[in-house]
Amino acid sequence: MTVLANPVPMSRTSLAACLVFFAGCAPSPPVAVPRPPEPADLMSWILRLEDERRLADPAPAAPAGAGVSTQPSTGFVPPRPDLL
Repeated sequence: MTVLANPVPMSRTSLAACLVFFAGCAPSPPVAVPRPPEPADLMSWILRLEDERRLADPAPAAPAGAGVSTQPSTGFVPPRPDLL
């Protein structure tokens, strides 16, 4: 029968190895699930969006310098092309 000279270091090493191993198997903390919005919040959002709704798009802004021409106007307007 063989007797170990000093069993204490072996047991400490085994204990440390077990702690490291089982710490890796620990369950992860639960994930916080966001609560759904209250019906009153939903209704306020809907009413706010309805109030902001526009019936027509606003007129686009004219590009800079669109009304200013550097060439003199001749008064000639080309005819519309006839596609039929």
